[in-house]
Amino acid sequence: MWLGAGLAGLGAVVVAAFALWTQHQFQEPFLRTWSRALGPELAWQRAKYPSIDWAFAIPAALMVEDDRRSFSLVESAGEEAFPLSDHVGPRAVAGPLPVRYTAEGVPLPVLRAEAEGEAFEGVIESLPSASAIPVSSDKELAAAMSKAQPGDHILLLPGEYLVTRNLYANADGTPRQPVFLRAAQPGDVTIRFRTSEGFIVRGAHWVIENLTIEGVCGIDHWCEHAVHVVGGARSTVIRNNVVRNFNAPIKVNLGRDRSRTPDYGLIEGNRFSNDRPRQTSRPVTLIDIVAADGWRVASNFIADFAKNGGDHTSYAAFIKGASRGGVFERNLVMCEWKHRGGVRLGLSLGGGGTADYACRDRQCAVESDGAIIRNNIIMNCPNDVGIYLNKAANAVVHNNLVAGTMGIDARFAETDAYIFNNIIDGRVRKRDGGTATLEANLLSPWRAALLQKVSRGVFESDFSAADASAIAGKGRALPSGLADFCGQPHNAARPAIGPFALGGKSSCVQAR
Repeated sequence: MWLGAGLAGLGAVVVAAFALWTQHQFQEPFLRTWSRALGPELAWQRAKYPSIDWAFAIPAALMVEDDRRSFSLVESAGEEAFPLSDHVGPRAVAGPLPVRYTAEGVPLPVLRAEAEGEAFEGVIESLPSASAIPVSSDKELAAAMSKAQPGDHILLLPGEYLVTRNLYANADGTPRQPVFLRAAQPGDVTIRFRTSEGFIVRGAHWVIENLTIEGVCGIDHWCEHAVHVVGGARSTVIRNNVVRNFNAPIKVNLGRDRSRTPDYGLIEGNRFSNDRPRQTSRPVTLIDIVAADGWRVASNFIADFAKNGGDHTSYAAFIKGASRGGVFERNLVMCEWKHRGGVRLGLSLGGGGTADYACRDRQCAVESDGAIIRNNIIMNCPNDVGIYLNKAANAVVHNNLVAGTMGIDARFAETDAYIFNNIIDGRVRKRDGGTATLEANLLSPWRAALLQKVSRGVFESDFSAADASAIAGKGRALPSGLADFCGQPHNAARPAIGPFALGGKSSCVQAR
């Protein structure tokens, strides 16, 4: 009797220990992990032995649905249902914004507080020409783009435009005379594309701003890209737009002439989302940058990018394809906002890898070299990680809030990451030989796995600090001149852990 009770108790302890280990390892409720692993086998056994179906009833009752392959709408989700910020996404401005370039013609962010400043000499600022070329139809727009010259200002007049053919931006602008393609204010113009690609940018120094761009294809396969930047489209600026309902709305890659590369672009202050999961087996990644150097993705709102087809795996944004440099900064990424389900990853260096022919070096010995992920909020990615590093050499990841995700993966021997000053729900996992150096992070894998609580103990729902003492002044020192999520300067010597400089009692993120 005592032996039986002892064995039963020991078995219970082993099962409980294995359940806890599973929950820590996979950063999700253990029943969901076990259901995904054992569910198909259980279903097969029930079908094979129907006469003893009663024996399978108890384990079957414990199985939970795997929402990696199921989707649902969030009925209550709306503009006011989560903290938005005036510091991410498009905003109304009093007048035309300048576009800023370094002396070498590399675009710089402008939709932020002036406190950061840039340590560049000879910054070039160009405004749209006062003598605009007004267009009011898709035919006029196509004609103006085909005849564009350096310094042209193509101004779409308020209204809705249905476009059923590709629009080409082939002419080259210059830093002093970029080509502007814009609406006067966000909300004035809606362009609805019923074609696989909308704007195809092949010329250098184009600025696309203040537009609402929608995919309206009858089949999701057909609406691939809102803006395709390719070939010699160096220093493209895409800012202050609302873009929705495409598989990969922003696509950057090499063209056939590999001597011309679309390097050093800027994607700033946009809002990217899809109204529902995309019914496609094609890649779903809202910002898809391949084999292009030095791109900067700043102050965007990126949400709802599910893929209901193929491998059911999607990304908010990635940089890959043997690219160098590249920065993700001050973005608000919400994997699940208005719909749930699927495997959604946040920001990535390397994505799911690149075929050799598409790589900048034709082999992708590394997918990304020397890129930075800093001062972002990445949240609500329950089925996978918030940051995924795949063959990411010399990666730097700092001062991010990674909330409600499985954490960070550093994968493959080519990955060498320095990860510091972050607030991370979940764990940092070194996979398949990947290496990572961790310093001054607020990280507790057991607390996140068992209590679903790391960032929730630090921040309130509006991102004001519940426990400022846990983060204020406790980060590793930063280079001077860096700005936080709100565009305010970090204390370089004693920065806070996380994306908010004050470490504070409040943040710039407010519900509205």
